[in-house]
Amino acid sequence: MTEAVAKREEAIAQSEANINDYLFRGGPDTEAEDVRAGEKFGVGELIKAAWADAKEMEKSWEEQAAKPKPEEPKPSSFSPGDGVVEVPRQESKIEIVKPKADTGSFKGRFLRILAQEKKVTEIGDAGGIVVALKPRQQEKPEEELEEEPREAGERAQFANEQRIEVDNEPLLSKATPYDSAREFVRRYWIKDGVLTLYWWDGKWWAWSGVCYKEIGANTIEKKVWAFLHGARTGEGKDSTRFRPKPNDVEGMIKALKAGVGHTLDPPRWLDGRNAGGVLVFQNGIVDIGTGELEPPTPKLWTMNAVDFEYDPEARCPVWDRFLSEVFQDDPESREVVEEWLGLGMTEDIRYHKGFLYIGTKGREGKGTLAWVQQQLSGSAAYVSLSVDDWLKGEYSKEAMLYKKAGVFPDVRLKEAKFYGQSFDPGGLDHVSKEWMLKIAAGDRVTIRRKWNTVAWEGALPMKLTLISNNIPNMNDANLVTRFIKIAFGVSFRGREDINLQNKLKADLPGIANRCLEGYRRLCRRGRFIQPESGLKLERELSATSNPWEAFFQEECVIDPCGSVKCAVLYMRFKVWCGENGRNDLLVKQARTAPLFVRLLKKNVAGLDQVKIIRPGGIREHTGIRLKTKSEREADEG
Repeated sequence: MTEAVAKREEAIAQSEANINDYLFRGGPDTEAEDVRAGEKFGVGELIKAAWADAKEMEKSWEEQAAKPKPEEPKPSSFSPGDGVVEVPRQESKIEIVKPKADTGSFKGRFLRILAQEKKVTEIGDAGGIVVALKPRQQEKPEEELEEEPREAGERAQFANEQRIEVDNEPLLSKATPYDSAREFVRRYWIKDGVLTLYWWDGKWWAWSGVCYKEIGANTIEKKVWAFLHGARTGEGKDSTRFRPKPNDVEGMIKALKAGVGHTLDPPRWLDGRNAGGVLVFQNGIVDIGTGELEPPTPKLWTMNAVDFEYDPEARCPVWDRFLSEVFQDDPESREVVEEWLGLGMTEDIRYHKGFLYIGTKGREGKGTLAWVQQQLSGSAAYVSLSVDDWLKGEYSKEAMLYKKAGVFPDVRLKEAKFYGQSFDPGGLDHVSKEWMLKIAAGDRVTIRRKWNTVAWEGALPMKLTLISNNIPNMNDANLVTRFIKIAFGVSFRGREDINLQNKLKADLPGIANRCLEGYRRLCRRGRFIQPESGLKLERELSATSNPWEAFFQEECVIDPCGSVKCAVLYMRFKVWCGENGRNDLLVKQARTAPLFVRLLKKNVAGLDQVKIIRPGGIREHTGIRLKTKSEREADEG
């Protein structure tokens, strides 16, 4: 670049800054000085015209502000706001300013700078700039201005660029890679007025026509090489081929990252609004609450879409047959499973529950339900986890980010074991318990990211499902209550349908309808209902996680008219400890009968009414009794 060209661009840039300052920050009118500076380099008339446009624009804003505000249309539940919505700030007014078609002129560049100001909220598809104008006399001093909310993240610098339809070779400067990146974006990465290329979370993302998909760094590098190779540099007849070198490409890619990088966490509309109320299908975007379908749009920032189309009239006969075979004579389980699958399609974490799929023999349909969940949630929003390593690596938790469903297939926990007088109950470790409780409760967590120095903080939208053929020892009575227990009692071992998943693929639109209706039913009810078929599992799970509960379930019953001698109950507890390898309870906790009673009442629900009486001087517990022989046989049967 020659020195004259550099001075000319410097004069233009200074004028742009002064005009911007004049319009939005109450800065001085520096038109005369800017024109004189521009005349030295042959751009005085251009700068003068830009100042005239700016003052004309200011006048039109003031006239518009004085007019009565018409009633505004209600924005769609899908679009980021096609109607113009007033910004609720100190009598702020809103208008649409239409830029002229020549967006490559000084005025076009000036308008794009306006679009990057905080008071400019959107460039519409027609090229209009939506501006929220606050009268100067009402503006606060600069140090008192309130910052825009940052919870949603920051938008890309190039978010308001407009596409240019040109076939000519771009004229670029090697000294301004940021301008080259802007030109690259305007030519190839704008669709319907929306930027469709982003640098986010250390990766490149491009609009696929349905949602945003990751594209490799090599792909971007090749495109930048090709773009620069086809460009020219210099002025007019003196321009020459750009002839890019590695430093030119590297510099433009860095500039491109700066221009298209943003910090919006998906799913969101690109204007910052949360998009948790919609789902992306191959043929459009569906409102979860109403079932309304809208066309796909790059305005929705999400990487997840299901692999099938939405059809509100679709049915699912194969699914119906599958559920009726898996849960024979158990409509409660069928309904609650569909509610759970529907919840797993959404970002909703209000219900603070997980699900336990517990079988006995295997091949009972549990894995098929996990596969269906993956199809309904979308592969990008589903993660398969293992209790052995899901929390062990420095960045292992990152796999759970932006996931709607997390499934632990074939859970196998450490078995209980004695080490001399010490007892290791096995089961879930304390870190896994802590994180399962946090996720189920919707607590905020902090997760380190490998390619991002800023840790992610928030409540994970992931719903947990644990699958096992054994009763897992969760080592925590509270964690047990966080899960709905689903019993699988019918095994298809030896008679599996190896084509079942292919058959269910054809049913996915209908399955989605059923599960979304189940989710809406859950929303109306406000809570999950534990199926009666899972109540036995619930007791067994509590007993596995709580030795006091296990003893009481095996040996005692609550009976308002019953009683048992204190010494007899304590002796029975000693025998049970010996039979079940839990002498550690006697050595470390229940060393005496009074301590035993205190711990039993503390760890077993429903024993608050148990009293001690002394008929004939012998201490007895009232309100409970030992099980009879027939009751024990019934339990074993």
